[in-house]
Amino acid sequence: MRRIVIVATVALCLLEGAIAHQSFQSKLPNGNAVVHDGSPWPAVGHNSRYSGGARNQFGKDFKDAGFKWGKTLCEKDSDGDGKSNGEELGDPACVWTEGDTPTRTTDITHPGFPPVSLTSDGSATSDGSALRTSTAVLAPMLLVWCWCILV
Repeated sequence: MRRIVIVATVALCLLEGAIAHQSFQSKLPNGNAVVHDGSPWPAVGHNSRYSGGARNQFGKDFKDAGFKWGKTLCEKDSDGDGKSNGEELGDPACVWTEGDTPTRTTDITHPGFPPVSLTSDGSATSDGSALRTSTAVLAPMLLVWCWCILV
């Protein structure tokens, strides 16, 4: 019985994080379609792909904007890659309002991380977010799994 309660609690915590991200996604143009390093990134404002935790620069800027999309946040280049947040999220003219379809709905990139690029020898360079993501997601899951087995 105790193990069922623990597993149910962990599941609810994970679900709560997913629901919270969906509410923020709707406040951004294409917030549910952000891609980084070739994979979807539901937690747009965080360093971790699927959960909360530390915010990336876009997440900090979004918080500073009162968790609202507007001209200032749209025109900002949170990740310093030379593209405004609006360009990356499909609202280059900064005219999107919540509930509308953005100007562009394809080729959406992450406004919190610069794109991964290839070096002259063909190896990828990145901001390290993939490592942070796998560690941030897998480590807690592994701890819970081990704890459930031992209890």
